[in-house]
Amino acid sequence: MTRLDALLAFAGYFLVDVVLAVGGYPQLERAVRRWPVRRSTPRTISAGEICAALDRAAVWYPRTRRCLARSAVATCLLRWHGLPVKMIVGARQMPFHAHAWVELDGQVLTDSPKVADRYSVLVRI
Repeated sequence: MTRLDALLAFAGYFLVDVVLAVGGYPQLERAVRRWPVRRSTPRTISAGEICAALDRAAVWYPRTRRCLARSAVATCLLRWHGLPVKMIVGARQMPFHAHAWVELDGQVLTDSPKVADRYSVLVRI
């Protein structure tokens, strides 16, 4: 993990807050959906390093980070590093609860691997 990745994660958290305040969830979904996978990357980085950068940025961010913001930022950062990830938004009925996470080739990166079994997928972005 680099300081740049943590700084980008911090900025990403801020931008997600702005997008949600201005356009709500539909605007955030559109922004993440349009975020391209970078063709060439400056260096190889693991998904674990990006998740560590997200955690480091969250420590300093003044608001509590929820799964939607973390997943949106993780998706954009991982795509920026050339990984073709998908942000997944799911829900369960009883008791109702929605959740978001990031997957690469069907494997959960930002949460417990069992999360995909506990929630029904609503959207893959």
